Amino acid sequence: RLRTQAAAAAVRAAEAERQAAVQAAVEEEQGRSAAEKAKLLADLDARLKAVASREDILRSAIGKVMSAEEAMEACMTCMSCLNLLKDPATCTPCGHTFCSDCVRHGGCSECEVGQGPVLKVDMLSTLTSKFEFQKQTLSALAVNSKLGDSSAIA
Repeated sequence: RLRTQAAAAAVRAAEAERQAAVQAAVEEEQGRSAAEKAKLLADLDARLKAVASREDILRSAIGKVMSAEEAMEACMTCMSCLNLLKDPATCTPCGHTFCSDCVRHGGCSECEVGQGPVLKVDMLSTLTSKFEFQKQTLSALAVNSKLGDSSAIA
C-alpha cells in the first residue's frame, strides 16, 4: 500500500511537472507571438507611411501637370468659339489661329487685319488631339487620386 501511495505521488508530481512545462511553453509562445505581432504592426505602419508619402508626391505632381495643362490650353483655344481648336486654320499675315469653321472670311476676327490666304496646320491639329486626350487622362487621374482609387485609370 505504501508503494502504491508512493507511485501515485510520483505520478502526481510528474503530471504537475508536465503541466508546468506545458504552461511555460504556452507562455513563451504567447510572448513570442506578441513580439512578432508588434513587429508586423511596426512594419505595416512603416509601409503605410511610405505609401502615403508616395501618394502625396503623386498628388503634387498631378497638380503641377494640371497647372501646366491649363496654361497650355489657352494656346490651343479658338478665340472665336472658345473651344479647343478643331481643324485649325491660321490667318495670314497675322498668324492668329482659329477653328476652320470659325475663320471669318475677309479678315482675322481677332485683329481685323486684312486677310491673306488661310493656312491649314496639320501638326497643330495633331497636337490639339493629343492635348485633348492628355487632358482627359489627367482629369481621370486627378479624380481617382482624390478618391484614393487608381483602378479606374485605363
